[in-house]
Amino acid sequence: MSIQNLVSRLFEFLAHRKLLLLLALAACLSFAFITLKNLSVSEDISTMLPDDSSRTAEDFRKLSSAQLLSRIFVILEDQDGKAPDSLVQAGVNIRSEAGAPWFEPMPSSSDKMAPSEAMQHLMHLMPATVSVQDLDRMEKKVEPDAVRQSLEQAREDLAGLQGIGLKKVIRMDPLKLRTIVLEKLGFLDMFGNDAGAVLESSGVYQSADRKSVLVSLESPVDMTDARGSREMLRQLEEIISKQLPDHARAHIISGHSYTVANADTIQKDLVVVLAVSALGILILYLGFVRTWRGLMVYAIPFASLLAGIAAVAVTSSAVSGITIGFGAVLMGLSVDYGLHVYYAVQSGPTAVKALTRVCRPILFCWLTTCGVFSMLFLSSLPGQRQLALFTISGLSAAMLLALMVLPVFLSASGSVPQRKLFAAFRRQSYVGKWTAVTVFLGLVLSAALCWPGISFDGRLQALNKVPEELAEAEQAVTESWGDVRGMAMIFSEGDDLDMSLKNADNLFRHLSAELPGEAIISLAPLLPPESRQQEAMEGWQKFWSEHQTKLKEIIDRESRDLGFSAEAFDPFFDFIAAVPQPVTQKELHVLGLGDAMDMLVYTEENSSRVVTMVPDNPEVHALFASGVDSGVQPFQDARLVSQELLSQDIAADLRKDITGFLVAAGVFVLALAALLFRDLRRVFQALLPAVAGLSSLIIGAALLGLEFNLFSIAAMFLVLGLGVDYGIFMTLRITCRENAVTERAVLVSGLTTLAGFGALTLADHPALYSIGVTILTGIGPAMLAAIILVPALEKKHHHG
Repeated sequence: MSIQNLVSRLFEFLAHRKLLLLLALAACLSFAFITLKNLSVSEDISTMLPDDSSRTAEDFRKLSSAQLLSRIFVILEDQDGKAPDSLVQAGVNIRSEAGAPWFEPMPSSSDKMAPSEAMQHLMHLMPATVSVQDLDRMEKKVEPDAVRQSLEQAREDLAGLQGIGLKKVIRMDPLKLRTIVLEKLGFLDMFGNDAGAVLESSGVYQSADRKSVLVSLESPVDMTDARGSREMLRQLEEIISKQLPDHARAHIISGHSYTVANADTIQKDLVVVLAVSALGILILYLGFVRTWRGLMVYAIPFASLLAGIAAVAVTSSAVSGITIGFGAVLMGLSVDYGLHVYYAVQSGPTAVKALTRVCRPILFCWLTTCGVFSMLFLSSLPGQRQLALFTISGLSAAMLLALMVLPVFLSASGSVPQRKLFAAFRRQSYVGKWTAVTVFLGLVLSAALCWPGISFDGRLQALNKVPEELAEAEQAVTESWGDVRGMAMIFSEGDDLDMSLKNADNLFRHLSAELPGEAIISLAPLLPPESRQQEAMEGWQKFWSEHQTKLKEIIDRESRDLGFSAEAFDPFFDFIAAVPQPVTQKELHVLGLGDAMDMLVYTEENSSRVVTMVPDNPEVHALFASGVDSGVQPFQDARLVSQELLSQDIAADLRKDITGFLVAAGVFVLALAALLFRDLRRVFQALLPAVAGLSSLIIGAALLGLEFNLFSIAAMFLVLGLGVDYGIFMTLRITCRENAVTERAVLVSGLTTLAGFGALTLADHPALYSIGVTILTGIGPAMLAAIILVPALEKKHHHG
């Protein structure tokens, strides 16, 4: 049984059972509305992150787990420079007041410590952290001349205003050995401030110029939770307003802020885009249909939108707001099938004959578009797979409504009035055959020339809405505190913490030697692995066993000459004679370094990771790649995660995916067109609008400076699928010697699609706007190519 016979029999069956049809339709709509009741809309970028087992996906998962990127940073800026201490106190108050349930409370061990007490604690880290190079430096410090210079400097310091605060420190460390441990502390200097400010309070830092204070907060609220983020930020703003001095201003930097900004933007865009799209289709309905029966055509897009959302809601825990925003496009697409059926039935002579004429091209067009979009199911991005399901489900619903429901409630009138505007357009739109060929070849050749110059943007930031106030805050942070959030991360992994620390320590030593002068953030200098600490403590004890007696004689002699008491430096000799103790995480937490520790150490049940941070620049990338290729051990046990490299990888994958998907989709539509027409010339005519549309899209992107992103694949699939649809209908119109009803249906279908895409250009969110602008440059030319160029390729034009 042919498709035409099957459709005609189904029509005759349903035409006598309208009540049953209405009940079935009501049941489907009820089910769809029930699924919407528990609909959860995801308004963040998480659906655009790969979820497969690829290296890129693994890198994204590591970035997502990085606490540094999930932290909330509050930056307090002194605007008049008169009271820097009050700024520090405000930061401490904000940190202490930001507690449960929205924030992790400040650890009790991070109470403010006096500078002298903190320095004495730091000195106790030296025995377990000294390196061979440190011992060489100490060798020079115990020389008689160096000892005398140190003691003279100590006397000057004690005589100054700061002498009272330094007395205990100098008694314990007259030779300034503390400079060695302070340098190690500098490798935890994430925010570019002086080392002493780190000790102010856990999570509170003061800039070197004392004009800015940074408060680091941790929240149990996931960065992808828009509602929770919005409430958490509201609570934080209330705390800041209570504590902020009059002479200061505050900025908040966090991934949560971007989530809320994107959620708010998408919510506003959905209202605008869907409303404008619906209004545009209504205007086209009033201009080209103008019958009450045509209202059923207008209802199909809304039903298909409902079906698409319901399908995604049933199969996913959350529907991306970007997917729903794509509903404006789906509404423009889904009205096409109904328009073709409406014009065919209205032109008669009977509904059965009209259905027999249009059912085959409609089914082929549906199969073409759905087949093209099904390629997105192979994507590693859940958002693209969701977009495929949404589009295929909505178009399937539109096809079924157009062929099974709409004809039952329409009646054939024998003709469709031809509007004067449309008639004038038809008279002016015919061009010569060779003109059409020249235009087509010109488009294809121009696109081929433009393609190598097309830019691919792999940055996820390009798909995020960045409000002006957030951009200003980011700039303020970078100027005062550096771009720590933009640094590359190297993950050293192990079965336990000590193994991870060992790998991180080997990596740090290699990086320090290969990248002198580069900013490296590492825990290794202050928390070496157990084996390295044992070596250090043995070296420390050996050093002092060889130098302690002689050094005491030198210090006793020089201290008498300089006027120090006999017992002035007893604490120093007690310190170097004491049994060394290993450095532990607890000891670093006591020093107020718990915040830095938490951002650099990740411990799980069966594994542990230690993060080393390095500049995200080509030199580091090249060093790491060379180390991996050469089999250098520190690089074999580490994983570089660079936002810059990720963007480059995504851009490269994007170019490859677009090329591969388009080739696969091209082969698919070519096979369908060949199956439908079985004539090479007709196949060429059917595919001409799609090729012209894609060529125009590429040319438009090159001329407008548009960069292809993760949504460009969906945009190109739309142009390809719709172009083939238009080509199939126009080619069948020519081969079947039909009147201009098909031509008019193609024009109105194209205009409704443009209405949907045009609405997306009003979106403020970059992802939705990108889809709209990209497709708009391809669909219009595809529609014009179908109406003008396809008929021009015939030896004789059939105007009837």
